[in-house]
Amino acid sequence: MEHPNSRTGFSRRGFLQFVGASTALGLSGAAFVRARLPAAHFPAADAYRWLDPQTLLVLQRLAEIWLPRGDGEFVAYSSLPVWPQFDVWLGRLSTPLRESFLLGLKGFDYAAFVYGWHGEPFSALAPEPARRYIDRWFAGSSDQKALVGAMRQILHLSYWRFPQTWPATGYQGPLFLRTSIPALGTAPLPP
Repeated sequence: MEHPNSRTGFSRRGFLQFVGASTALGLSGAAFVRARLPAAHFPAADAYRWLDPQTLLVLQRLAEIWLPRGDGEFVAYSSLPVWPQFDVWLGRLSTPLRESFLLGLKGFDYAAFVYGWHGEPFSALAPEPARRYIDRWFAGSSDQKALVGAMRQILHLSYWRFPQTWPATGYQGPLFLRTSIPALGTAPLPP
């Protein structure tokens, strides 16, 4: 009797072996590329609690694409403490969510080897291929959209929270700071 999967050419075991071999090949390629990069290519991550050198590289590449670089009226992201603030936002996530997010960042970085066949991690891509790679993730599965959306949201929160960034957009700051209205926090409204 013929097995139902024998007509497709790939058994479940064969498929899992293929995926395992592809993953091992991708990770060994990533390790090879990382070993060839000079030590100066990795940013210092000693000052951060949650960010490591690899995630900082990914975030720096994303910041180069998404955040202002000092063009015109906008303040350059590199002149603000964006990374310490990003680290603070990560610290506010629950432990399982934070671990999943950081793992997703690393997966996003290494997926560039096979998702688009770039042959190098996302953090090493030139700006234009990096933009196309991000666009493919935005158009991908719901998990891909969620990860890229979360990266973008936290990165933007880490930049736009600083008052130096507000004048370029016309934002004058929170109303309670500009007036004599006291901040009541979560107190109920008066009747």
